[in-house]
Amino acid sequence: MSKRIGSILTTIIPQEHAWKVKLLGKWESIIGNLAPKVRIEKINRSSLVLGVCHPTWAQELYSMTNMLKKKINATLQEEKIKTIHFKIVQFKTEQQLKVENRSPQFLSQTTKSRGQQEHCLNIMQHSHLQESVPNEELRHVLKRFYFRCKNTKLEAKK
Repeated sequence: MSKRIGSILTTIIPQEHAWKVKLLGKWESIIGNLAPKVRIEKINRSSLVLGVCHPTWAQELYSMTNMLKKKINATLQEEKIKTIHFKIVQFKTEQQLKVENRSPQFLSQTTKSRGQQEHCLNIMQHSHLQESVPNEELRHVLKRFYFRCKNTKLEAKK
C-alpha cells in the first residue's frame, strides 16, 4: 500500500501551507542544475530565503531574481512569492545530516535555541505518518517541516 508523498502531506499540513509543499516538491525542476548549490531555507508568507553555498552564487542568483520569481510563481500557478533573499550557508555532507537526523535531541535543541515553541503530532497524525511513510528519515524530515509550518503560523498571529 504505497501512497504518493503529496497525498500524505495534504492530510497533515494545514491547507494554507499546501502551496509550500508544492514549491518544495517542484524545487529541483525550478532551479535545475543549480540544485546542489541552492536550497530553500525559509518560506515566509510572500518571501523566500534561499541558502547558497558561495557568495558568487548569491550574486549571480540575485541578478536573476525577477526571472526566478516568475518561474516559481508560474510553477505554483499563483502569485505567492514577491521577494527573494539570499544567504550564504554551509552545505552539510550526507554523513553530517545522517548523524543529526538520528539524534532525537537535535530537533528539540534546534527548536529551543531559536526560541520557538515545540510541537508534537497528535496520535492520529503520528499513526497516519507511521503507516504511510515507511522511511524513518523521511518521516523525521516531514515532522520537522510540519513543526516549522506551525511555528510560522504562530509567528504570523503575533
